[in-house]
Amino acid sequence: MTDIRISHLHKSFGHVSVLNDVSIDIAAGEFVVLVGPSGCGKSTLLRIISGLEQVTSGTIQIGGKDVTDLPAKARDIAMVFQSYALYPHMTVAENMGFSLKLRGESRDIISDRVKKAAETLGLTDYLDRKPAALSGGQRQRVAMGRAIVRDPKVFLFDEPLSNLDAQLRVAMRSEIKSLHQRLRTTVVYVTHDQVEAMTMADRIVVLRNGRIEQVGSPLELFDDPANVFVAQFIGSPAMNLFSGKITHRGGRSQIELDAGAHVTLPVAVRAKEGRRLTVGVRPEHFDIARNENSLAARVEVVEPLGSQMQVGLACGSETLIAIFNERLSCMPGDIMHLAPRAGHLHVFDAESGQRIATG
Repeated sequence: MTDIRISHLHKSFGHVSVLNDVSIDIAAGEFVVLVGPSGCGKSTLLRIISGLEQVTSGTIQIGGKDVTDLPAKARDIAMVFQSYALYPHMTVAENMGFSLKLRGESRDIISDRVKKAAETLGLTDYLDRKPAALSGGQRQRVAMGRAIVRDPKVFLFDEPLSNLDAQLRVAMRSEIKSLHQRLRTTVVYVTHDQVEAMTMADRIVVLRNGRIEQVGSPLELFDDPANVFVAQFIGSPAMNLFSGKITHRGGRSQIELDAGAHVTLPVAVRAKEGRRLTVGVRPEHFDIARNENSLAARVEVVEPLGSQMQVGLACGSETLIAIFNERLSCMPGDIMHLAPRAGHLHVFDAESGQRIATG
């Protein structure tokens, strides 16, 4: 297994800066996912790791070896792209073994590695078929098989599931994660889909405008987002945000929301009286209750999801989404009283967007 160390990486295209002082240490055998909005630099970072793009400054080490200036073919890395890029005139077996053929491996070695990879990916019965006779999921497996036969030090995935339908994406997520658990090869995976990131990653790197906003396990990012951007990017539907200010009454810290509620915090907030705050509440952290901390909100949209119900509401000038596990009998126009669960509040500075320490 091979580790990756990226130190103070900068990348510019002309006068346009794409990556700014990016540093990440990826442990051997770790599955790391790079996420962020379009244009944040995640695919550029992946291409730099692969050697397909050169750095402007900074260093990359793979397995303790400085590969910053090495070409892609010298880095012992396999990359799976968004497009399958299969040769239409070749069979599955020929596609999977083509890189080994170019390397000059013997027929026996190529046949053995293709056979083992096909067994791992459930492609044994398709080895003699052409890509046109395969489904999208099967073609993606062939693309992964082509990478596996090379036995690389590192796998790089660049949005490999974006061309698949929703149901197949879910199935392929499980297959890739299962594959990683069997091979234990270091994986760097790029996606714009934060659900993919949450379900697959050992750690997630959240990027915005070429900078790292936060690195952590999926649950660390979900439970303790470093700032408003991460709070809204991680989690689906996104976290609800409310504007307010801090007050201190009777030895307790309170937040007066502009939406009209006084939410009492369970622990002290290190903030001066009157400081403007942004309060985050995830959709699943509301209770239906009418008390001093509840919000009176008008139902706008009701979306039954089978085991859950998702409700879109308007609360003064704020809009919010609440998710309930029970099936409620509510209609657009109804007034619903919602109490944010005090132990699940996220507090950020209104100006900087950074998380405010509590306790």
